[in-house]
Amino acid sequence: LVITGVMITASPLKQNFMRNSMFEVKTLGETIADKGNANERGTVFFPFINEGDLAIVAGETNVGKSILCGDIAIANASNLCHWNEPVNDRTRTCLYVDGEMTDSQITQRYANVPEFALDAVRRASITPLGLGCTIDDKIENIGKLIKAENIPELVFVDNPMSLIDCMVSAASAKKVMEGLKHIKDYFGISMIVAAHFHKRNSRKAIGISDIQGSSVIANYADSVVAIGNSCKDPEIKYLKQLKSRSSRINSEVAVLRISEEPYLHFDFLEFDQEENHLIEKQESHSSITEFMAEHIMRLSEEGCSVRTISKELGISKSVVGRFIKNHK
Repeated sequence: LVITGVMITASPLKQNFMRNSMFEVKTLGETIADKGNANERGTVFFPFINEGDLAIVAGETNVGKSILCGDIAIANASNLCHWNEPVNDRTRTCLYVDGEMTDSQITQRYANVPEFALDAVRRASITPLGLGCTIDDKIENIGKLIKAENIPELVFVDNPMSLIDCMVSAASAKKVMEGLKHIKDYFGISMIVAAHFHKRNSRKAIGISDIQGSSVIANYADSVVAIGNSCKDPEIKYLKQLKSRSSRINSEVAVLRISEEPYLHFDFLEFDQEENHLIEKQESHSSITEFMAEHIMRLSEEGCSVRTISKELGISKSVVGRFIKNHK
């Protein structure tokens, strides 16, 4: 800059502002006029996850997160699916970054998958060399892995906390999610991340706050799907949509059953309301009606056990037991 013959040199920071910009400015009309932005997004996992999403699949330990991710991977890679209709709109190249299962567990789980489907999914397991690496190193290695694998269209990360060697904190979870989102955006791929729940009250409806590191993880996700245990049967689970940036939230949950034949997977049963799969709240002493009170005491005098009375009247054993104790 020259002012009245005097040379004024801009500061290094200002010079950097003048040379580079991380922003691209367009009008809304220019954005909409770009035909590439109008392309309809494909379906990765109907009706929960769309193409291009950074999606979270969350649930408690041993609820079936890895089973579900495996089902989605096999369906997208080979169109092999156990739902009553396809969950994906086309086949996609898939890479499964596995920080959860051992080779032996994979063998036991998927030995009976048809060969055409087995050969369609690539799996990368974390080696002992990764144990001493920082989060940044691990994220960088995932990026290099994706590039080396010819940029698969759909990448799974199971589980993201395996990328953290130290105690899980909001700062470490933020660094992991930032890194994964950067990879997803840089390569233009879809990504599904399996995450854990905190210890939660199974009598309450599932919410985003149940996810470990939810204050950070959910902010980076385009879609979030939770897996819950059903009170109807230990083998029955349900899927609940918690977040979607590209579609309306489905008010119903998808009900699934774990099946071991011909390999470990989920069978789709129906769509239902979440409340039908939650453990009922314990009835209070005041909820015992006069009619129920008479039946409890009569059955007790006839020698029926607390369990039998509970089953007969459809109320909890603890309520029956307390009532009998207080009325003897």
